[in-house]
Amino acid sequence: GSSYTGTNQWFIAREQPPHLSCITPSATLGRPMQDVPYFDGAFAVAWAINWIGLALNIKVLIVNQSHPDPMTWLNHRPLR
Repeated sequence: GSSYTGTNQWFIAREQPPHLSCITPSATLGRPMQDVPYFDGAFAVAWAINWIGLALNIKVLIVNQSHPDPMTWLNHRPLR
């Protein structure tokens, strides 16, 4: 499987269950806290916002296109 289903296969294989004879992961996560959604330990907010929009089938612009000053947009807290 790819994405989450592939990553889950790696997690299960690590436990070495006796009945598991093979896995077929593809397009799985790389290094946790180093690769997507993190880049060298920093959470990639722009990537996450775009990915959530795609996952929910919402047309979302990348952060630097959605507001002239991305930091103002990222620091906005509507539910204070």
